[in-house]
Amino acid sequence: MVFVPEIKLKQKLQIKPLKTIHYRSVDGIYRGVVKEYLDELQTSGRQREFDRERATISRALPLKELEFYAKKGCSFVALIGRRVLGFILVQPLGWVGSAPRTLWLEYIAVGREHRYQGVGLSLLSAVKSYARQHDIQSMLATLNVDNAASRVLLTKSGFDVRDWMIAVYSE
Repeated sequence: MVFVPEIKLKQKLQIKPLKTIHYRSVDGIYRGVVKEYLDELQTSGRQREFDRERATISRALPLKELEFYAKKGCSFVALIGRRVLGFILVQPLGWVGSAPRTLWLEYIAVGREHRYQGVGLSLLSAVKSYARQHDIQSMLATLNVDNAASRVLLTKSGFDVRDWMIAVYSE
């Protein structure tokens, strides 16, 4: 599936399923986002939170984790040409009987220089399209309490942000 959204970038953005060829770029974006987050905690004087996060947050995405998401088929990358601008890591949750089928949006990130240009919305649109095609009725995402931009992104995309920790989207 290739999803071509309308966005603010000057070049043609494509949304494609996560593949092995994207792993290095996805990990690079992830590392950059983690560094930004830790730097923000430290420079804002929130030493206790910084110490907690520094001790627990993964500094890189393990290859096995990326392989896991790629095999699920519902994680995507945003590309201009071969350059990865952002990614979304998603997995289906197990369901039983008539329980609604649900996707768990575990991580969405866009490289700093491409934020606020529609890349995140395009990634979320691709996941919503995937959900419709696979008769999946809802999506869940967790939010970092310090990330107002994520809250705005999810709200713009139609998620019901019920508190600062969980966002829900239902068809």
